[in-house]
Amino acid sequence: MRTLGGSARTTTTTAGASATALVTTALLAACGAPDGTDGTPGDGAVEYEVVAGFEERDGGGVVLCIGPMPAIYPAPPCGGPRVDGLDWDDVPGATTVDGTTSGRGYLVGTYADRTLTLTRTPAAEPPGSAAPSDEWGTVSFDALCTDPWRGGDEAAAAEPEAAEAQNDLVAAAAALPGYVTTYVSDGAQQLNVVVSADEGDADAAHASLREVWPGWLCVAEKDLPTSQDVAAAQSAVHGSDGVSGVMSSGSGVDGVLAVDVEVADTATVAAIEEAVSPWLTPAQVRVTGALRPVS
Repeated sequence: MRTLGGSARTTTTTAGASATALVTTALLAACGAPDGTDGTPGDGAVEYEVVAGFEERDGGGVVLCIGPMPAIYPAPPCGGPRVDGLDWDDVPGATTVDGTTSGRGYLVGTYADRTLTLTRTPAAEPPGSAAPSDEWGTVSFDALCTDPWRGGDEAAAAEPEAAEAQNDLVAAAAALPGYVTTYVSDGAQQLNVVVSADEGDADAAHASLREVWPGWLCVAEKDLPTSQDVAAAQSAVHGSDGVSGVMSSGSGVDGVLAVDVEVADTATVAAIEEAVSPWLTPAQVRVTGALRPVS
């Protein structure tokens, strides 16, 4: 199932009834606790864990491959934090091609100045206790109404011209006052449009969209920020000197701004919440760290 014209990743393109969100990356600095000189955590240091790829190009140092990576060949250099203390002999399955040595595994270390300093030998897989968990559950693509054919025409929706009308609906929805997001419940034609409870009007929006779309349609108001506010907040996050370690950001069917960072420590989360505060509340931004504290 797909999100359509979803509230605002930096660039959104729409084809048919779908939209592909393209993320913007920003490589910034981050901070953390110091590590011990012998590769063990120092007093008060926090150990972080990550399952990821990593590489070393032409002896230039090992870097993590986290965050968005373009699907092109040859692949560009990875842009994640540096990795100190890694011995390639400890990496199962490591390969070297055209001067680039790469591998993938479970790494643990302390983090400071965009550097992960290993405190344990790399492993192929994390221990069972370190298995990643989904803190936010499963995104729902449920229908927003019980009468999706209200004012519609099932026969017209089955005509070949309906595909073009679907494009028109996506464009018209994005122009609605208080627009938040559009998504499909069936992966194809069950279109749901969300408008902000503060700035939108579901009934007026439904009537407006029926002028261009005869098919399955639900429109609902939710207590969510508009796509314009999310876009402004996203720009503020990437443009703020006070926000560190941002890899990507964007928004989807849940209407909140999701920000992926290298380490989601207290200082980074607070800086992001401050940057977005003119447009979003703390509950409307979700910060996720690629490197997570070892539990």
